[in-house]
Amino acid sequence: MANIDKIKILVVEDSMTQAMQLQHILEKNGYDATVVSDGSEALRSISKSKPLIVISDIIMPEMDGYELCRQIKSNELYRDISVILLTVLSQPQAVILALRCGADKFLTKPYDENQLLSAIQQLKENLNSQDPPQKAITVSYRGETYSIDSTRSQIINLLLSTYETAVTKSLELIKTQAELKRLNEGREEIVDQRTAVIRFEANERKAAEEEVVQTAREWQTTLDAANDAIWILDKEQRILRSNKTAERFFHLPCGDLIDKYCWEIVHGTTQPIPECPFLRARKSLRRETMDLQIGEGWFQVTVDPILDVAGQYAGAVHIVSDITDRKRAEEQIHRQSKLLAAINSVFLETLTAESEEAVAQVCLNVAQELTGSKFGFIGEITPEGLYTTTALSDPGWEACRIPETKANVLIKDMVIRGIWGQVILKEQSLIVNDPVSYPNRVGIPEGHPPLTSFLGVPLKDQGKVIGMIAMANRVSGYTAAHQQDMEALSIAFVEAIRRKQAEKKISQLNIELEQRVLDRTAQLEATNKELETFSYSVSHDLRAPLRSIDGFSQILLEKYQDKPLDDKGKTYLEKVCKATQRMSLLIDDILKLSRITKVEFKRRNVNMSGMTRAIAEEYQKDNPDRVVDVIVQEGIMVQGDSYLMQIAMENLMNNAWKFTGKEAHPRIEFGTTVSYGKNACFIRDNGAGFDMAYANKLFGAFQRLHTTDEFPGTGIGLATVQRIIHRHGGQVWAEGEKGKGAVFYFTLP
Repeated sequence: MANIDKIKILVVEDSMTQAMQLQHILEKNGYDATVVSDGSEALRSISKSKPLIVISDIIMPEMDGYELCRQIKSNELYRDISVILLTVLSQPQAVILALRCGADKFLTKPYDENQLLSAIQQLKENLNSQDPPQKAITVSYRGETYSIDSTRSQIINLLLSTYETAVTKSLELIKTQAELKRLNEGREEIVDQRTAVIRFEANERKAAEEEVVQTAREWQTTLDAANDAIWILDKEQRILRSNKTAERFFHLPCGDLIDKYCWEIVHGTTQPIPECPFLRARKSLRRETMDLQIGEGWFQVTVDPILDVAGQYAGAVHIVSDITDRKRAEEQIHRQSKLLAAINSVFLETLTAESEEAVAQVCLNVAQELTGSKFGFIGEITPEGLYTTTALSDPGWEACRIPETKANVLIKDMVIRGIWGQVILKEQSLIVNDPVSYPNRVGIPEGHPPLTSFLGVPLKDQGKVIGMIAMANRVSGYTAAHQQDMEALSIAFVEAIRRKQAEKKISQLNIELEQRVLDRTAQLEATNKELETFSYSVSHDLRAPLRSIDGFSQILLEKYQDKPLDDKGKTYLEKVCKATQRMSLLIDDILKLSRITKVEFKRRNVNMSGMTRAIAEEYQKDNPDRVVDVIVQEGIMVQGDSYLMQIAMENLMNNAWKFTGKEAHPRIEFGTTVSYGKNACFIRDNGAGFDMAYANKLFGAFQRLHTTDEFPGTGIGLATVQRIIHRHGGQVWAEGEKGKGAVFYFTLP
């Protein structure tokens, strides 16, 4: 034959004559045939070159065909090799043993060449159709029990082989009868001569018929033990034979199934449905299948054509298998895959979301796609116990007829009630597929889209309900599977929202950290500046009294070494004492300034009005000869360190008291005002004032705008005030005019 791929077939036959005959038939029809004489040699040959099909005799020395088949089918590498067993044995027990070892086809010797080639062709066509393993079935035959775990295809193929053998024998018997009839019409002597032959052949036919009946009975037992509904159909698709499982599947006794068309039983129609596998099998002459849903169950319909000796369609084996569990498992896998993809989508898409609202919108879109909902919403519970919508689906907005400005108000700070409110109040998911009759329904506002179905799932963080996501208006309503998917997805939603909140917090902390770095840099710069001033003070301000002490001491030693002090000498000595006292004051103020940054900071409420009044009263007691008009605004409270603020106010009051010393009617005022958009405290005096051109020197350590002869002091007081206010995180500044007084402002956070 032309155009047939060289398919390897291994022939295992201990009779060299039969082996060579079989090899000739195969090679004549385009197959690559190899011959070995026993099972052991066959296994060695397979290990070297794997064939597609093995054709083996059963009765052989050393290893018979059953054992060879069993070893092939038990080896993971060779299990896909198809095995055809050849034998002169015609008892059903031989077929049962063939099933036990996993054989794919069974032919009885002598076999017809077309029958052999047809069997090989069927095995080639079924190579890619691998049936799943099925539970073992038990078959009893003549007092012995056999366990058969062959696949459905193997059982069907062996059934077809036996059926074809029976058909062939029947045709041969019919042919013999016709020949006998023809001879009977001839000469009488031929009748006499052939009488013995006829009787012999009649006995043979009767025995064959009995064997066929017995085989059919035993095969019926095998069919009844199968888990699938099996029918044998004629060429018109009428049921010739049925098994017990078919009765159970279709709730009809076997007698009511016979002679019925298969489509009447399976589909309840008067003719085949367009996608019926029977129609395809008649054309293709190979196995055809389809999956069919009947009620809540799923079934696979398989049609294997039965071919006559000429290779023409003669009927079919029709099998209906219950695949409901498999379908449900496939649906579960598909649903879980969609859920996993949805969770991944949430985590991936929310990575680029810029706000919590954007994260919520992503979650909402994913949930709608997963559940097939028309629209939905997601929101959170406010600190006041109300519900605020964070995101609403675009289809929801499009279907809404409420003006947008009004709708935006309605979806914020809502009282938790109605159908959706039960999700939060009861802290559990809720499915409502008939909202109109739900007892907790409170209705919808005018212009709101109608509600046909509802699924709500609480959003929980560490066991606490923080919000809810709801889906609505799925065409066929919601199921427990949708609820399970949404509950799993809600965990991802909460995680995504919390992640965005954490990112926001980290961003805020980074901003605060940058500000703290800037503040600390400014503090370091101020400290460095103070250190420079301090260095100048040590080299200048402290040296000045030291020079005075040194100079006047030298004069005293030179002029009054050998004589007593006169008035001029005493004046020199007084100047030495004053210089010493000034240096002591400078050292004390330096120490006070240095301690400001080391004092433990304790923030609390500070009554600035009471504190300022008490300081003013102390100054008045210490200076009874002066009358100063002190005005203090009542009720000024700030958050700060009371000890440090006491020092700051003492320095500010001292400054005002000192520079109003030459005024006839001195006046000092403490109060609050708004300056540069900030609430500020101030202390104002009508004293000497200062030139604003030198305002930047006021708060520098040892920086003075007046001489010590005009106004005593060390130049540390205002520097101390500035350091205290800065430590509070506030600002301090001054305004003034020479001869018209000054105002000192400070702010506290």
